[in-house]
Amino acid sequence: MGRAGGGVGADVEVGDDGVSRRHAELVVTGEGWVLRDLGSVNGTRLDGTPLAPGEGVVVNEGQTIALGTVSLRLVRR
Repeated sequence: MGRAGGGVGADVEVGDDGVSRRHAELVVTGEGWVLRDLGSVNGTRLDGTPLAPGEGVVVNEGQTIALGTVSLRLVRR
């Protein structure tokens, strides 16, 4: 996940100047969905709790991911 127009080919592009070009990643692992901050300037938060750079945390359905001033919610379809 990264800033729209950042030129790094993020799968999810966010149109907010508070989002770094390479801000965070959300990947599926054996534990489930794992969110990791990629050393972003403004940080990544899960349900309001900041993640340390490089820290990976499991994200459950309905939790809120914040990048800059943008909030995203993980929903299963």
